[in-house]
Amino acid sequence: MTVYSKWLGDQFDDLPDACQDLHAGYGRFAGRITVSYVPLPFVAKLGRLFGFAPAADDVALVFEARQEAGRDYWRRMVGDTPMESELWVTTDGLLAEKLGPVTVTMRPILQGRQLILRVADFHFGRLAIPGWLQPEIEATEFAEAGRYRFEVTIRLPIFGTQIVHYSGWLDTFEALPDTIPDRETA
Repeated sequence: MTVYSKWLGDQFDDLPDACQDLHAGYGRFAGRITVSYVPLPFVAKLGRLFGFAPAADDVALVFEARQEAGRDYWRRMVGDTPMESELWVTTDGLLAEKLGPVTVTMRPILQGRQLILRVADFHFGRLAIPGWLQPEIEATEFAEAGRYRFEVTIRLPIFGTQIVHYSGWLDTFEALPDTIPDRETA
């Protein structure tokens, strides 16, 4: 059972088929992604420090999900750049995702046929960031034309300025056969 299916419980069956296909098991899927940053040089560098992919316009995306020791590990190859995260369900039933030095915990909200992820807590390393200083994160998963689609926007706290946005799709009809090579062998 994947972390997502465990986290969503009975709500999992309410997801669109393409979302269920992606989150029901483990495998490798292909699609496309666009990543954009606000046009300030330090923001893209900061995004890379936090584990995000560099800016890219409609490039190849390969997503691989695997499980190890009760946690899920996601690896997204955005063009030639890996973007990796670790996911688990917290003791209080939230989804935690660690990307670089950042850990975000989230609550699921099913709205129609979309899954919206609402941030509950935000940590930088071991430091809990107070709510008023937390970046605003809008993350949505849905199906469109039979494909799994995603939209993620991150805004600065207080000012609401968008700093990063990524969106794209994955074809969940058929998993790809091979795994993504490790960084050391790529």
